[in-house]
Amino acid sequence: LGSSWYWPNNSTEYYFRTISPQNTPVATSDPNTITMEGGAIADGNDYIWGALLEEKHGSATEHKFTYNNGYADTDLYDAIGVTKSEIHITQFHMMSNIEVNLSTSTGDDAVTLTNATVEILGFYNTATLALSNALITTTGDKVVSQAMTADSDHKKHTWRVIPQTTSGVTFKITAAGNVYVVNLPAETGIAAWAPGKSYVYNFKLLKTAIQVTSAKLVDWESVTAADKTVTLE
Repeated sequence: LGSSWYWPNNSTEYYFRTISPQNTPVATSDPNTITMEGGAIADGNDYIWGALLEEKHGSATEHKFTYNNGYADTDLYDAIGVTKSEIHITQFHMMSNIEVNLSTSTGDDAVTLTNATVEILGFYNTATLALSNALITTTGDKVVSQAMTADSDHKKHTWRVIPQTTSGVTFKITAAGNVYVVNLPAETGIAAWAPGKSYVYNFKLLKTAIQVTSAKLVDWESVTAADKTVTLE
């Protein structure tokens, strides 16, 4: 990150933060935050935040992000003044990547995956990011339904999302006219999507067999008519 910046004097101190992409919009509600939005991975939406971090854990990559505090104050350097030392910024991806892979069997219970779709239901797709500590605050209403981007054979589906808990989030899979639903986090074990993480879900779709547990043949039942004497007419 070479630059032509200079210290103006020996008394002014600065906090160092980086944001990428360079043209990321500043939130109208707070000039010290930026806005983030989920989208197709191919379209970018790769928001990167950086800061001067303490190396107290042995490696800057071990600094822990939490949903309540972002990166803790104890992990961040205070403002620093004039120095001839190099300044090393540690940068982090601040979005989460989601990948859903569909498969089926080779037997009679196989499901046709041609033109299969995967939707994410009930999640936040916008947020603000605090420049100070990378605290992420979801904004707006939850998205009712968002179709993920499918590859050419509709077996791999991807989307880049705002980091958030997965409570109430659902994957809706449509294949061969049938709908399959996966409820998060109960059926996957992943309780939250964290920044800088790629989450891979592998779902095997199968037809539900009709289980005939027994078959009983009912015996013939004899029905006898009442006796009647029949004479010639």
